[in-house]
Amino acid sequence: MKPYVSSDCVEVIFQNIADESKIIEELYVVEVVVKSWTNDILFSTSKGEVYIKTEGGKKKLDAYGIQEELRGRLNGF
Repeated sequence: MKPYVSSDCVEVIFQNIADESKIIEELYVVEVVVKSWTNDILFSTSKGEVYIKTEGGKKKLDAYGIQEELRGRLNGF
């Protein structure tokens, strides 16, 4: 089973290769950029605890942290 990857999260870039001062035709380095899409997700548990997804995993938010997160998002619009 292959994991699903949204095309919105992936960018494929073809970089030209140069030999001294000229570009080599039909030879490329492929750069695949996978954009993070989960770092802004808030989720809650059945115990009512609220977390935010981070690069290193997750961070538990208290009431003040939730307010600050929502305030920052609303100010971004």
